Amino acid sequence: MTPRILVFILSFLIAHTLVGQDVIVANSSYNILYLGIDNPIDFASKTIKQKELLLTAKSGEIRNYQGSYFYRNCSNQPGAIVIYAHNARTKRLIDSVEFRLKRLPDPRVTISASGMFEGGYKGEDILKDIYGVRCYYSDDLTDQPCKIIGFTMTISHPSGSSKEIYVNGSQISSDLKAELASIILDGDSVIINDFKIIVGCVKESRLVKNLIKIK
Repeated sequence: MTPRILVFILSFLIAHTLVGQDVIVANSSYNILYLGIDNPIDFASKTIKQKELLLTAKSGEIRNYQGSYFYRNCSNQPGAIVIYAHNARTKRLIDSVEFRLKRLPDPRVTISASGMFEGGYKGEDILKDIYGVRCYYSDDLTDQPCKIIGFTMTISHPSGSSKEIYVNGSQISSDLKAELASIILDGDSVIINDFKIIVGCVKESRLVKNLIKIK
């Protein structure tokens, strides 16, 4: 039995044992919903059929996709799901369940370059091979995309002087590569940091400080 199924069954049993509800609505994250992504919502009932049930939310949206419910909230406002029994005569309120809205953890960030293999870079000159940066989630929390909209490259000289270049987007253009080749000297270090990232449908970007040294 998977942890998701076990959590849902326990929630169902607790709700019916303690308060005798007709319907239990829950998810596998202990009633936590993450902003910006589709959160699966489960329900079970002894008396109401799925086609007779309507799920709505005070904020965000709920969609029914092939019999499965998903909740999405693209803002930072807390939300509650209000459950209605749907029939031809009335939409009787059955229950309301408060879900906590949380921000997803920061995604991981890495470089994209020819010569990249599992375990690191295997090429000869990363400044020539690099073509951008990317973000990703490596766990089961979400398969929703994240998008890098900008980052900073810092070139530092052994004397202590440095130069910062802000890059819009996630790609390093051929013009920028030519500029880097003209200003980077032997002994200089090149660091990528301060990634501006958008996660899911949340419009506000977040700043992720994940230092990557490429030279």
